[in-house]
Formats: sequence, structure tokens, C-alpha cells
Amino acid sequence: MTLAAEADPSKWFEESQKVAIDFVYAEPVKSGTAPYQLDRTYETNALATSRTQAALAGARLANLITAALK
Repeated sequence: MTLAAEADPSKWFEESQKVAIDFVYAEPVKSGTAPYQLDRTYETNALATSRTQAALAGARLANLITAALK
């Protein structure tokens, strides 16, 4: 099953938590102290992850709307 085909919001939340742990709370945030000095690699990964998650959310919503209109 593709990620976009998942219709269970509880699964979405679990996936989002994993993404947050793996990408948002990655280095330098993971072991640093506030205020954090974010480097270019962190920013690039955060942007790519944000775009991927937004596209996934759009696809999932489209699937839900399509199913509701059938």
C-alpha cells in the first residue's frame, strides 16, 4: 500500500511523530541547547521533508474526498 492510500488518521499521527523525531529533532537540535544554530543541511532536509509531507497530506485528502463522493 502506498502512503497516500492510508485513510486512518491515527496512522497519520504515528507517521508524523516519526518524521518529527527523525527530521525535526535531528542534529543540531537533538543534542544542542536553545537557541539552536541550524545549518544548511538541517534547513535543506527540513524543507524537503515539509514539501513531502504537504504533498502526502494533499493526496490523502484527495483520496478521502473521492471516496466520500462515490
